[in-house]
Amino acid sequence: MRSSISLSTVRTQVAALAHPSVLPNSLERMRHERFMLTRLAAGAVGLGLAPAYLAWRGAMGSFEILVLIAAALPLVAVVVLSRSGRLDIAHGLSAAALALFVAALAGMTGGASSPLLLWLAAVPAEAMFFGSRAYVLRASLIAGGVLGGVVIVHQIGLFATPAPDFSETMPVLVTGAILHAMLFAVGFLRRRDEELREHRASDARAQLLLDHVGDLVTWHDGSGAVVFANAAAATLAGAQPRELHGRGLFERVHIADRPLFLKALSDAAHGDGRASACFRTLFVPGDAWPDQRAPVALWLEMQAHRVADGEARGGAAVVCVMRDVTARRALEE
Repeated sequence: MRSSISLSTVRTQVAALAHPSVLPNSLERMRHERFMLTRLAAGAVGLGLAPAYLAWRGAMGSFEILVLIAAALPLVAVVVLSRSGRLDIAHGLSAAALALFVAALAGMTGGASSPLLLWLAAVPAEAMFFGSRAYVLRASLIAGGVLGGVVIVHQIGLFATPAPDFSETMPVLVTGAILHAMLFAVGFLRRRDEELREHRASDARAQLLLDHVGDLVTWHDGSGAVVFANAAAATLAGAQPRELHGRGLFERVHIADRPLFLKALSDAAHGDGRASACFRTLFVPGDAWPDQRAPVALWLEMQAHRVADGEARGGAAVVCVMRDVTARRALEE
């Protein structure tokens, strides 16, 4: 139980690192979060083992320093992705880190004749889980460039004594492994593209249905930030759906009612799984209110429900349905 809570906390923290540009796109956001989670784990393990290795080994050689740099590069990739939202640049850094790690180990075990060079095939193979064919091609070029660099440096004589059994055949085997990984990745990506098309079609149908519902429907992540809003945002919150992402909806809730709003989200996410609240939204009218110029205050009745892990959209933890009850409140008063 405690481990599952810790894992959920880590995922929530990683979700908070996602760049705002990917919040409206559930598939892209999941790719970014998966990338950051795996790179943070790899970097933390690599750098976490460094002190113990130093205590055992003593002074580090040039190849050990390269391994340490390779362990730190995934963390740099996470920072780049979180700040810029550029998955292609971040993935290029990550692929370079893996290729550098393999090259450093090969330098300690025979250079161009090291059997560890076979792991360069993992660089393009791993790329297929995070990007398109361009990612696989970029990773393949990085792996091929590192292989060429290892062969050149090996000819200069800077590596350890090569193992005689692999001296002539290892570069050929690695090239074949990289080509094989590229072919496997292309087949995988073709199948994944078909699945993505089906998923986008399903999302489009769901979006069309939600946009024709008069109630405001929002999805919130573990921190309460909005990751999705339907078209009713224009009439019930005076904003386009994308303007409610993050803290946009919270900023349009009346200040006096914000604690009630946050408590309902918290109770749904961490309590019984469902909660209700009645609060006011206060906003300056937009295009949806052409005859209104003064600030508009509406009473909304919200029903919040916790989302099961298998049903979550874009990392959402809570789904809320809000209905305009201004007329009913006025009648009651």
